[in-house]
Amino acid sequence: MDNILSIHSISKSFGMVKALQNVSLDIKRGSVYGILGPNGSGKTTLLSIVLGVNHENTGSYTWFGGENAESARKRTGTLLETPNFYHYLSGYDNLKIAAKIKGKADTDLDAIFKIVGLFERKDSAFSGYSLGMKQRLAIGSALIGDPEVLVLDEPTNGLDPAGIAEVRELIRSLHLQGKTIILASHLLDEVEKVCTEVAILKKGLVLEQGSVSNALGAESSLQLNAENMEQLKSAVSIYPGIKDIHMENNLLNLSHDGSVKAADLNKWLGQQGIFLSQLTEKKKNLESIFIELTQNK
Repeated sequence: MDNILSIHSISKSFGMVKALQNVSLDIKRGSVYGILGPNGSGKTTLLSIVLGVNHENTGSYTWFGGENAESARKRTGTLLETPNFYHYLSGYDNLKIAAKIKGKADTDLDAIFKIVGLFERKDSAFSGYSLGMKQRLAIGSALIGDPEVLVLDEPTNGLDPAGIAEVRELIRSLHLQGKTIILASHLLDEVEKVCTEVAILKKGLVLEQGSVSNALGAESSLQLNAENMEQLKSAVSIYPGIKDIHMENNLLNLSHDGSVKAADLNKWLGQQGIFLSQLTEKKKNLESIFIELTQNK
C-alpha cells in the first residue's frame, strides 16, 4: 500500500509555544488514520499545515507521491470546522451553495445525500436537523467533487452518543467505499473503533504510531491461578516475553510483549507439572495505552 501523505520532520512554533516538534508520519492509501491527542497536542495545527492553511517552520510534506498543492487539494475533501450553513435553507440548497463556493459541479448531490443517509431529509430545513444530521451534512460538504481523501478534524466533537454513533458508521461506510480518511480526535474510544492506524500526539510530539491492532496488542496481560502460586510465579519468571509479574486480586498478573500465546504457556506449565485453575487473557485498550504514554512523557 503506497503512501498518500508523507510528513517529514515538521516543526511549528507560535512565539514561545512549540506546537509541533519534528513530526514525521506516513499515511497509507486506503487507511483510516487517527491523529489522537488531548486539546493543545498539535492535531489541528498539523492538519492545517498539510492542507496549506498554515505553514511549517521546518520540515516538509508530500501528497500523492509529490503532486503540487493545487492538484492535491482537488483530490482532498476537508472538514476543519463546521461549515456556515444557512439555517433557513434546506440541506440540499446548502450543499448547492457549498459546491458553488468550491467551484465544483452540483450534479452528484443526490448521491452524496444517499451516502450520508440524509436523502429523505434533503429538502428539510437545516434548522430541523439533529446534531448528528448536521455533522453528516458537513461531511457531505467535504464529499463534494468525490475526493479520494477526507481530512476530518474532530468530526464527532459536541455530539451526543447517538450522533457519535451516526458519524462513526458513516466513516466506516466511506472507508469501505475506498476513501482514505485522516481523522483527528481526542476521543479515544472512537479512534479505536474506526481507525486502522494511529499516531498519538502530546505537546507537538509523536509519542507512538502504528497500526491500531499492533498498538493494542503491543502489551497484553494474562491472569493466572493455580494451587501453588509461589511455584507458578517462579516458573513463569523464566518464560520468554514476560515483562512484569505481580499479584492482583489474588491472581498472578503477567504483562508481556505480545509474543506470549496463552495456549502455549498453558501447555508449557503443564509440562512443568503446574496445572492452572484459571487463565484469562486481557488486552490493553487504546485508552490505557494513551494514558500511560501521556502521563509518562
